[in-house]
Amino acid sequence: MNINSHSAGSLKQASNSVNMRIALLVLTVTLSGCGPGINASITVYHTLPDSSALTRYAFVPMQDQDENSENTGYKNAIRRELMRYRYMESDVPNASLLLSFSYGINEGREAESRGVFLNSSYTEYRRGLWMFMFKKGAATEDEAKVVYEGSVMCAGTLTQVSTILPEMIRVLFRDFPGESGTTRREFIGP
Repeated sequence: MNINSHSAGSLKQASNSVNMRIALLVLTVTLSGCGPGINASITVYHTLPDSSALTRYAFVPMQDQDENSENTGYKNAIRRELMRYRYMESDVPNASLLLSFSYGINEGREAESRGVFLNSSYTEYRRGLWMFMFKKGAATEDEAKVVYEGSVMCAGTLTQVSTILPEMIRVLFRDFPGESGTTRREFIGP
């Protein structure tokens, strides 16, 4: 028996075993939706002054936005973040700014992930969070002056916006109000 051919066969078998384990690991991570995070795009436009003075705001729901427990949870998260920047919630008559927010998820589209050893297909969902602050005092809604507009957009395989929205709120406020007219990218986790 030739020792070199036996060693080459054992080496090839060990190499195939390692390749199979790597392929299974890649497949498991791809199919489970786990990974290093979701790439989010955060865009802001504003004319808010750089001020340490206390600013009063009031929540004003968007048209057709229900006052349900899900929206209340998101309002609480926004409220906590704004408190860090000296924004205090008030009633509408005593507020200088009115705040509205909206969020959503699309119906999804088929996408393909190209792996080292194999490709896989999955459904990708785009999620969005939009927050607006208006200067109070306009006679009509059409005349309301937007002083802050922020959005967070991301895509992933999770089918519910509620699983990622709290993190989207946190990332929006990481640098509040931020440099107007800019878009930054960050990784966030569900």
